Parts: sequence; structure tokens; C-alpha cells
Amino acid sequence: MRNQINLERLRSEDTEKLVIGSLIMDETTRIDLMPQLFPDLFYYKKHQVVYKIIDKLMDQQREIDLTVICEKNRKLDTGLSASYITQCLNETVTAANAEEHYKDLYDLWYRRQLIKQSEQNQNLALDFEKDISDVSSRAEENIFDLTSQKTDKSFSHV
Repeated sequence: MRNQINLERLRSEDTEKLVIGSLIMDETTRIDLMPQLFPDLFYYKKHQVVYKIIDKLMDQQREIDLTVICEKNRKLDTGLSASYITQCLNETVTAANAEEHYKDLYDLWYRRQLIKQSEQNQNLALDFEKDISDVSSRAEENIFDLTSQKTDKSFSHV
């Protein structure tokens, strides 16, 4: 039960909504944050869907607003309601704190990755068919790879 409670703390629907709402609301936020974002940063699939729509629209250099996003969502038949996308925008009062929300979101994602990596390393350690030096080297590589991902995702001023 303790692990389940702690795992609940590794995601925040509200924070994800605020990031999505900020992206919809403010062009400057989109320009500043989109290079740092990636689909798996969002725990909830519905937010990944909206992020991908915004990302694709930006790649196409199209105008981005709530109507355009909802129309693209409808055409893609994602199963996500336009009212939910509207709710993300309506619950975001301002995009002024988008960078802080992004940092919180990134922190949660990184913690989930650390746990995932720890589980993989635990499985490696329990594989008695492998030589311990190989196990140790692989575990170190796994942690190094994850740490490299963290330093590659720099925080820029929004």
C-alpha cells in the first residue's frame, strides 16, 4: 500500500492541465516551452494527445488556438472531447507560471524514470545467470543514460 500511495504522487493532472492550457493560451509560451517538451513527459494519455496536436500544428506553422486544436482533435478521432480541451484552457488563468509548471512536470517524469530504472536494475541484480561485473556495468550504464537525459533537457527562461 505504501508504494501505491507514493506512486500517486508521481503524477499531477492539474499540473499537466496547466501546461497544456498555457500552450493553448500563449504563443510565447509555446515557442519557449515546446522544444523542452516531449509526449512521455505527460503521464496522462489525453494530455499527450493535445501536446502532439499542438506540436504538429507548430511544425506545420499553422495558427494555434482552441478552435483549431479542437478541430484537429475531431479529425484525428482521438476520443478526447473538445470540452476537456476547453477545460484545460479555462482552468489556466495565466501562462505566466508555465515554466514553473513545466519544471514540476519534468521533476515528476524524472522521478518516474528513476523508479523504472531502479526496477530494471533490480531485475538485473537478480539474474544470477549473468556475471556480477556485467550486471554492475549495465546498471551503471542505465543510470548514466538517465542522468544524461536529465542534463540534455535544459530549462530556458520563459
